[in-house]
Amino acid sequence: MSFSTWLWSSLTGTDIAAVQAASDNADAALAAKNTDDYSPGGKIYNQIAARDGQQAADKANKQVQADLASSQTGDVTGQVSDTFNQALSDETKGIGSAGSGFISSLLKNLFNVIPWQVWLIGGLAVVCLVGRA
Repeated sequence: MSFSTWLWSSLTGTDIAAVQAASDNADAALAAKNTDDYSPGGKIYNQIAARDGQQAADKANKQVQADLASSQTGDVTGQVSDTFNQALSDETKGIGSAGSGFISSLLKNLFNVIPWQVWLIGGLAVVCLVGRA
């Protein structure tokens, strides 16, 4: 079990392996049900064939098979692990620039909060003070 899978399971109380098994079972049950219903001789296939013709029923069957192939949940454990690792990587990249990002954000906000007239007066005061020194 990878660290990210263990952490996810610990934080959520969810057993990723059990989620994967349940997902696989649901995919298999849906595929079996749709295959029975939309294959030639199936309930929905026969309804479509009676209403719109056999060509339409064959087209619906092909579409259902394509949908089933593209809607599988896949490897839940791997997806959780990959997502966690990507988020962790994104966060650690930001740590190096956090100091400079904080300072630039602080200065930007400071310049936005204080009106330009105050900056102008403050700058003139500094010039006058430096000129006297």
